Amino acid sequence: MKIEEPEFVSEVIDQRYAVRQFEATMEQLMNDLEATLRPLAEFIETAINSDQIASAELQVTDADVQVKLQTSIINLPLEYINNINKIMIDAGTVPVNVYMIITAPKLNKSQLRIDELASTQGFQAANKLPELVQWASGQLDQLQQNLAAE
Repeated sequence: MKIEEPEFVSEVIDQRYAVRQFEATMEQLMNDLEATLRPLAEFIETAINSDQIASAELQVTDADVQVKLQTSIINLPLEYINNINKIMIDAGTVPVNVYMIITAPKLNKSQLRIDELASTQGFQAANKLPELVQWASGQLDQLQQNLAAE
């Protein structure tokens, strides 16, 4: 999937992209990461197949933690669209990728971690779910270590 940079910026600013909210407790998330994260990956796959920019957002209901999968043209959350616009100005047609994002106050100094999961080209949730689970497990382990060190 590719998109013209101005079209991407316009869609995000106007909130004309697909969003789905999910919820889980920290216990549910930790006990079965795969089952908890699968709906996010499947939602992103469906959006990609419809040529839509998308954000799948999992709110942990009993902790200040959010895990997201987003399609974007750069490794910044869609909420940072003004920064994306400044960085990508006049970029022309650009590829869209899938990014894994976690936010939590005690995760790190920026309270945010974002990493690329895959290109949208040929994205299949089932094939990328193990990588997403491994990444989320590592981030949650880091968060637990940081909380224990307080």
